[in-house]
Amino acid sequence: MPTTPVPGATTTSGNPSEVPTLTELPQLPSSLATALGQNVNQPAPQSATGADAPVAAQQLPLGNPPFDALLLGDIGLGLKNVLDAVALTQISMPAVRIMGPGLWASFASKLGAIKGAWYAAPDPTSRQAFVSRFMARNHHMPKPLADMSYDAAMAAVTVARSGEPGFPVKALTRPGGFAGVDGTFTLLPDGRVRRALAVFEVIGNGSDARMISAPVQMRTGTSG
Repeated sequence: MPTTPVPGATTTSGNPSEVPTLTELPQLPSSLATALGQNVNQPAPQSATGADAPVAAQQLPLGNPPFDALLLGDIGLGLKNVLDAVALTQISMPAVRIMGPGLWASFASKLGAIKGAWYAAPDPTSRQAFVSRFMARNHHMPKPLADMSYDAAMAAVTVARSGEPGFPVKALTRPGGFAGVDGTFTLLPDGRVRRALAVFEVIGNGSDARMISAPVQMRTGTSG
């Protein structure tokens, strides 16, 4: 890869010609470059060093992407790295709606960099009654695993009370589903679980996300 030395710079050997500072950035794959509106025949831009590096990266003209939504599945450091890349590629709202997983709910107040992003998660008010009963009996907050355990027991008890012998698949996969801790859930014949989730929007400023769409199937209540 060709390099351009900086005048006056030296290496440990004292030879200034060995110091590479400006290197050609690798070109994007042709399919990705085309998707981002780049000319694949155009020479790749050169990277800058020092204080000029962030400015040079921000000025790369990438054009508008041919999509209006971007679904991310990252959390933690992985999410930070992805968001940095998204910023450099000039993908921003409202032109492109960023969406993510329900795991964002636990740190939505820290997602100000993607204000306006959406994610699907259970309505937190659905869990309040269960949390109150759990704490009264066990004197500590329930972990997420407790939710799933309760839901499994609720499905078993509901089918058992229906009079169906032997827990048949038809009873377990009934279209109406079951009243779970975090809302209505339905067991599907292929082994998956469908849950009624709400849609939340990140509002930034250190505030929690706001619910913009309630679950379609609302929970009728739990017992136990």
